[in-house]
Amino acid sequence: MTFDPGVSERVHSAILDVRDESVKFSGASPQIASGHGICSDRVMSLRFMIDMPMVILLIVISLYSINVVYHPHCAWSTHDLRFNLHRYAAVSDAVGDGQWTARWTRLFNHGYGYPLLLFYPPATPMLVALMHRTGLSLLDSMKALAIIMSLAATISAYCLGRVWYGAWGGFLTGLVYTLLPYRLETLLSRGAIAEYAALGLLPLLWLAFIRLGRRSGFREFIPAACLSAGMLLFHNATWLTAVPVSIALSTICSNSHSRARAAGTALLAAVTGMCLSSFYLVPSILEMRHIRIDNLTTAAHLSFRNNMLPPARLWVETWPYAGAGHLFTLLFLLSASLPFRRRDAVWTLFFRLTPIALFAMMLDGSLPVWECIKPLQYIQFPWRLSGLAGLSIAVAIGALSAAIGNTVLRVSMCLLIAVASFHLYSPYFFQHIFQYNETHELSREELITGGTTAVVADEYQPGHVRVPPHLRYGPALASIAIEQGSPRVFIDTDTSTRCRAVVIGTTPSRIRFNCVHYPGWTLRLDDNRHPFDVDFETGLMTTSIPEGRHTMEWVFTRTPIRWIGDMISLCSLTILFILTRRFRSP
Repeated sequence: MTFDPGVSERVHSAILDVRDESVKFSGASPQIASGHGICSDRVMSLRFMIDMPMVILLIVISLYSINVVYHPHCAWSTHDLRFNLHRYAAVSDAVGDGQWTARWTRLFNHGYGYPLLLFYPPATPMLVALMHRTGLSLLDSMKALAIIMSLAATISAYCLGRVWYGAWGGFLTGLVYTLLPYRLETLLSRGAIAEYAALGLLPLLWLAFIRLGRRSGFREFIPAACLSAGMLLFHNATWLTAVPVSIALSTICSNSHSRARAAGTALLAAVTGMCLSSFYLVPSILEMRHIRIDNLTTAAHLSFRNNMLPPARLWVETWPYAGAGHLFTLLFLLSASLPFRRRDAVWTLFFRLTPIALFAMMLDGSLPVWECIKPLQYIQFPWRLSGLAGLSIAVAIGALSAAIGNTVLRVSMCLLIAVASFHLYSPYFFQHIFQYNETHELSREELITGGTTAVVADEYQPGHVRVPPHLRYGPALASIAIEQGSPRVFIDTDTSTRCRAVVIGTTPSRIRFNCVHYPGWTLRLDDNRHPFDVDFETGLMTTSIPEGRHTMEWVFTRTPIRWIGDMISLCSLTILFILTRRFRSP
């Protein structure tokens, strides 16, 4: 049975209610779909039998699509995988030291340290580090997170398509998004685990904002705000593009007479998400002046100017464009050939026009827009918009189920799209697998002597450093070095954010702490604040120690900016918790 286009506005609003989205456009009567009719056990059982095989099949396809992660003790050849493992090792080391905010590590920069963890989104490395602390290897922890986010992407994309076009629409949406070439390229070719995880949250974010647009209640507000915060903490570049689209989606899903209110509520949810993540967001914005963050947009291989796309390259099935042109062509054909019902015209047009606008932003003709909008430049690569465009395309393709009423045709269309998706996916299936000796590759000594920075343009190096310290002193195998005098130094504590030592000398001495200075480092001598100097070339910290026995302690502390960020996050979380208790169901 199909819906009568002339149904009343009351039934229309009830059908779009997210509580009853699971039966929308599924072939049930308007009374059952709107929740006003009697839904028999036979109907519920039939719906369960229809849905579960689809979901199970999508899960199997999802697990199969990332089969390279199942090889034990093996990694696969990617651009960033080793860098990411180095980051995770550093965060795991920081967590082991009791540094739960993981803001500084001395394992980078040849042992002289980097404030990388103040600026890199913390969710992915923290989750990997926590799984590692339970006994898994870092490589297995990373693989486990990739599997979890792959399943999250598949199931949530299915639910997103089902909201609009029923079970068959959900299956088509989940299938296309699961095998979306850009998503697979992000994991299997680039090894960008954080971005892959953020793309796994993207359908959930859209679902939460759709629900918020339909109701604008407090129970709908919390998931939208929390998922917005989660997206920001996983991958800030994806958040920067996903949240504006989510706000627009929430606005058009509301009733026509309350769209201004819906837009304001969605914007408030996004701002609340920023407040929840302020412990990361505030320092990363206000302390950018201390590092060379402009290298992210000025380095030749990272600049957005050098990564704009000529239109012809959209049809190249290689990294980083990943068959985007093929999906763009399919969307264009769908937009030109498929009719849509008047009552769902707004959001159908939204899912068809959004990818066109996003693809246009990738082309070299849109360079003036990127030049004018400064925040866009920190996305670095315009082709990162492919993930957002791909989900819109997946939902638009799900509209096929609404246009085709015959089950045989639906199954045939699913098979056709599956074959086309696997064809686009095939370049990422055969990846070079190699044994990865984590004990050696990620040991403390190897990370220090190997000189890893886990960055590509030295963008997190403090700006006052003129000469990299390893060029003058070599790798920092010891935390303390004696520049003048001959004292005896006994190191008591040596962690990522604290170095405590006893210095015994018969004459005054000069001690160098082999760590690049950054706001937050303090020195205490015999439990009293003690001055220190910063070398104007290498950025290393040195201090004078008088004769006798003294206890010297270098500590990385919170700055006022970091305290403000922590307090905003804590207050926001407390307020949400109190309001949740206040508005919970009796």
